[in-house]
Amino acid sequence: MTGLVVFSLGRSGSTLLERLSSFAITISALVARETQRFHGKQGQIEPDIAPFAIAPDQFLSILRNREQSARRCREIAASVPHLHLVYEHDLASPDCWTITVERICAQIGIEPPAGPVTTHLQKP
Repeated sequence: MTGLVVFSLGRSGSTLLERLSSFAITISALVARETQRFHGKQGQIEPDIAPFAIAPDQFLSILRNREQSARRCREIAASVPHLHLVYEHDLASPDCWTITVERICAQIGIEPPAGPVTTHLQKP
């Protein structure tokens, strides 16, 4: 089951970004919504998340909506040339970032940055 799909049509090319697990992205989105914590900074101590309940019907509704949106994005993307990125393969690990940035830069027609690709953000 494919999760989140984001499709961007741009002047310098189109990009399809998807996550492989609808279940994982739905849980992640609900936790972020509940805690208002979407990213933290590396090295920053994150406070514990207090337990909270998610109503099964709410979860299933969000899951179904994400699946519908993902299918529609893939249908649109199939009709135009695009760069296809999968979060778990291309972005989840810092080991992949340099190659992924090189692919994105090639897609939009710019030189990739010299040196390693880093971020100060992390998932809580």
